[in-house]
Amino acid sequence: MVRVTEMLIFIKGLSTKGTLIMEGLRKTKPAKWLCFFLALLLTLTCFTPFARAEENTSQEAGNTVLADTAQPEAQAVSEEKGTPSLKQDAEGNYLIGSVEDLNTLRADIVKDIEYENEHLLLTADIDAGNLTPYPELPPTDEPYTTSEGLFGYIFRGKLNGMGHKIYNFKDSGSGLFDVLAPGAQIGNLTVEANVNFTKDTKKLRSSTYGVIANMMPGAWIQRCATTGSVTIQSDYQGYVGFSGMVGFANPPKEANVSNSSEYKGTIEDSYSTVVFTNNTQSSASFYGMGPGVQVLKNCFFAGSFKGKVNKEISQPLARMSTANENMESCYFDSLKISTLPANAQGEKVPTYKMRSQETFKGWDFGQIWKMGDDHPVLNTGYTILKDKVILDTEVVLEPRVYSEALGGDSTLTRVQDIKIKTDLGGNPHQVTIDYEETPDTKNTFYVGMMGDHARGLAQFDKVEVKYTENDEAEYYLPSDFYKYADRKQAEAWGSFTQDGTVLSDDQKQELIDQAKKACDLIFDYKLGSTPDAATVASDSWLVFSAARCNYKVPDGFWDQVYKQYEARYAAYKAQGQVDGFDTSDTAKDVLAISAIGYDPRNVGGYDLLDVIINHSGDRDYFASQTAAFAMYSNDFDESQYGYSMADYVKSKVTPIEVDADGVKVEKDQAADMWTMAWQPLMFFYDPNAQEGSEWYDLKLFVEDGLNQISAAQTYMGNCWGGYINSADSTGKPKYDITNTWTNAQVQISVGLAGIDPFDARFVKNGNTLITRAVSFFEGGQVGGDVKGGESAQVARGLNSIIRAYEQNPHNLFDCRDVEDSTVQINNAIGALPEGAAITEEKRQDFDQCWEQYNKLNDTQKSNISNTNKEKLQAIYEKFYPDENLESALELAKTELSKSNVSEIYTQDSINNLKAAVEAAEKVQKDTQATSEQKAEQASKLRKAVEALVTTEAEDMKKVETAIDQIKPFTTLEGRKPVDTAKDLYDKLKYDESRERIKNRDTLLSNVTALEGLEAAGDSLKAAIAAAKEQLAQTDKYLASSIEAARQYITIAEKVDVQTSTVQELANAQITLERYVNDTLKEQPDKTELNNKIAEITEKMKALDEKDYSAEKWKTLEDALSTAKDVAESNDADGGAVTSAIEGLDNAFNGLEEDVMLGDVTGDGKINGLDVTWVMQYNVGSRALDEKAMKAADVNNDGKVNALDVTWIMQHNVGLRTF
Repeated sequence: MVRVTEMLIFIKGLSTKGTLIMEGLRKTKPAKWLCFFLALLLTLTCFTPFARAEENTSQEAGNTVLADTAQPEAQAVSEEKGTPSLKQDAEGNYLIGSVEDLNTLRADIVKDIEYENEHLLLTADIDAGNLTPYPELPPTDEPYTTSEGLFGYIFRGKLNGMGHKIYNFKDSGSGLFDVLAPGAQIGNLTVEANVNFTKDTKKLRSSTYGVIANMMPGAWIQRCATTGSVTIQSDYQGYVGFSGMVGFANPPKEANVSNSSEYKGTIEDSYSTVVFTNNTQSSASFYGMGPGVQVLKNCFFAGSFKGKVNKEISQPLARMSTANENMESCYFDSLKISTLPANAQGEKVPTYKMRSQETFKGWDFGQIWKMGDDHPVLNTGYTILKDKVILDTEVVLEPRVYSEALGGDSTLTRVQDIKIKTDLGGNPHQVTIDYEETPDTKNTFYVGMMGDHARGLAQFDKVEVKYTENDEAEYYLPSDFYKYADRKQAEAWGSFTQDGTVLSDDQKQELIDQAKKACDLIFDYKLGSTPDAATVASDSWLVFSAARCNYKVPDGFWDQVYKQYEARYAAYKAQGQVDGFDTSDTAKDVLAISAIGYDPRNVGGYDLLDVIINHSGDRDYFASQTAAFAMYSNDFDESQYGYSMADYVKSKVTPIEVDADGVKVEKDQAADMWTMAWQPLMFFYDPNAQEGSEWYDLKLFVEDGLNQISAAQTYMGNCWGGYINSADSTGKPKYDITNTWTNAQVQISVGLAGIDPFDARFVKNGNTLITRAVSFFEGGQVGGDVKGGESAQVARGLNSIIRAYEQNPHNLFDCRDVEDSTVQINNAIGALPEGAAITEEKRQDFDQCWEQYNKLNDTQKSNISNTNKEKLQAIYEKFYPDENLESALELAKTELSKSNVSEIYTQDSINNLKAAVEAAEKVQKDTQATSEQKAEQASKLRKAVEALVTTEAEDMKKVETAIDQIKPFTTLEGRKPVDTAKDLYDKLKYDESRERIKNRDTLLSNVTALEGLEAAGDSLKAAIAAAKEQLAQTDKYLASSIEAARQYITIAEKVDVQTSTVQELANAQITLERYVNDTLKEQPDKTELNNKIAEITEKMKALDEKDYSAEKWKTLEDALSTAKDVAESNDADGGAVTSAIEGLDNAFNGLEEDVMLGDVTGDGKINGLDVTWVMQYNVGSRALDEKAMKAADVNNDGKVNALDVTWIMQHNVGLRTF
């Protein structure tokens, strides 16, 4: 989520030396925000920048450099947060000379006065015995955070202790500071602790206590010392870690604290002699300097750990755990720690060596350090604290224009410059960036996105910041300058532009035709010629996708699929499930059911829309989005469920992200998570919305997103989702700019927007959003990534584009275009007045409903709600009493006319029906009979038919009793009562008896549930068998991928069909098929490799090995051997094939003829003739070829001159060897 969408406003603070720091404001109460917004508006509209008349960079006391006053922007921020309460000296430094001043500082910090970029000076040693603790923080679920993700009481200034000491420090609730923000500095300070942790201690949010600070993500601590003691009393419970200097420098994930990428938490030239004592029975974690410090340089710990110590976690210095953390020249006194932690980091030194200056390699024992009695101590007379200026930089690439002839090599480029963007105020210290780019021309490149400011990557051998030495500032590259520090690769930017290709209308139509064919091929591949309804219904995205693509399935197939859904939910109903459904799964079922022409509001006894909104849980990241698709998919009355699509969409519209200057942040990524999240917004997108209208903000938001998609589109037409895979064998990162699934979601989004998918924004060099996707189907086969994963997603993307191109008013998720949908019939019946209230004007509407209903097959009729069926019947009886009475008589006479009627029914019930027929016929013949009388007789007839008593009444009671014994079940283990009842039911002689079973529906729904379980089990078994057949194709798939996929078969086989639910069985099948398909990797085409092997082999035959360097020849032989191994291997992937080809080419091209130094003539001897040739070359009378030049440069300095002549002559008289 972008920060601005969290309603955080960023202010750019510009330090006195030009450091650009992006800061944020705590989320606070609405009233405080309102005040801030009004003040900010006033500041931004009325503020006029001004410059100081002069800078004062000196002070009376010693060599200390004092602060400039803050820049105007920083002052504006400080005024918004309140004015610092500490007194200032003439140079603008805030002064601290007493514990009262420390209390004032803390009180300011609590009030969000954070002293951003301000300089603070200690003017005396301070007794901190009366230091006021920080107040307790609000509960952690309340918003109390900033743009860096920090939480707590934050200090952003630069405190220079001036060599003074804060002693008698007792605060066990927090260190001297709670949180030191990125860029904050503490220097030249000693803190003497006397801290006791008791049951009354109130901790803040950090899990680790530090004497100077609990947290310091990205701050600097320089030339500081901590002494004294930290004691945990027996009744204490609170902090779990205790540090002599800082708590977390790289904050814990569980604290929801993120570090600034520009800075690293750094402690240098500092030490601690704190004595840690644990008097509890639980193990404590102790750290001499701090856990997770990212940079620790020239530091030592000479304190001790006493009591029960967690040896697995504690560290005498710091706990370094990641590649970007660095400990340099740091030591600890091993004899003072009675319980030495396991894997102690840093250099272990005994006490007597701590007394020797020689121990501390590279330390400055002039200005910074001097030797004490037992260890080094700081030179408190040196009190300079230089500003740390993090340079804002940009690596600039040479411009390139895409060339179809060069293809992907069009992205290769070189570095043009490294630009310093920080305002250095005239650059008084002559700051420059010196760099050396790696000579490998393939490791500096554009990623693939296009434009005047396109992303790239540059590789360097060296990048250094240079500046004149001074006492004011030190300049640094940001810690994240290198995107890949181990390979010295940095993000870079430049101009990578298109070749100007424009698509013709015929080319556009051809792409659309290919997309339609591709969709058919996908479903041919996924469904096969005889699709199984149970298997297909287990994947609702597949059902939805095939239906929306109008894929031709066998007649009645979608009815069979619907029956599977009906059976699944009938089983849930039979089991008594009310709540606990999964939102996403249910929503996908709704989409599938709606797409195949059925109504999700009446499935197996459930209204699935009600289930989604009121009876399910959001166990999926995109649950709300999928639910929105479901609610949108047809003509549903969302208000009936307390749902508002408009409100949901409006909640997703957030302000467009801007930087600190109010300039819109340009992005070049189209991550699938992002595109999926904003797709529902397209339902309300109107490109013609005017300012001030309800959906104008949404229009701006969507169009910003569409422009972002355009910016993310690469020279190949597909979009980059922001993902970077591991580097290849050359160290070049693989930017995932061809991700099929990312592009499918982009296609869906653009299609839902209803705009021309071939708009110029979405065509690069003639390549479109679907160009690569349709290329997978060349030759009429499914290929590429589409064969793995959820290939139906590709079809959804293509179909969305097709609908937009053809200007179809019904987008991918709008299923109102499905013919004969029961949704429309249910809605039409529901719109009719009740039978008693209906009037003649509605007869035509009723007739249309009646006709539509009677065209439905039995499966479709089962999807019409009972309420609607009863309403239809009631209206029919009112409008058509004669036909109603006629049909009732026909029903009764049909029963009486059965040849074995006296065997089926009891005589009394037959006589009752005959009497009802006689009375009805009398009314039928009466020309004066009213419609009400006819309706009454029809009703009596139907009731008489229903009242027929079969001769199997006793057996029917047994069936009904058996049905009542059926208990809710979820697996086949509960089938016995159902089987018993079904057996008795089947033994009844007459259908008429079965139809009159009172709880017949309960039996049938449970039977359906059993069949669903059986079908799901059979489907899983079939999927296992199919997977085994797939794995048997050893000539098609890589051996390692076959072995990797085999585990998923093993997992599926462990699923017990008897004890698993329908959903568990379906999930097992989906998981099996998905992971097997994702894991199996096809053997690469090795034609090019084999041709290359043959080519190099022939070339080597024509060469004489003796003419070439033995080392280079061996490299070529090894490359050839490797290539042959890859060619013969059944487990070499495409990357290995490509690397083998490149390795052969590089090895062959790297062959160097063997050269004997000094043998300039090439006759195998070194003599006077060689001297003559070199002398002739030096005076210009002889030219030397490349081989002779190498032989002549005997001192390997890259030159051929008189010195080489001298060396050869010395060789000839035995004074030198080569």
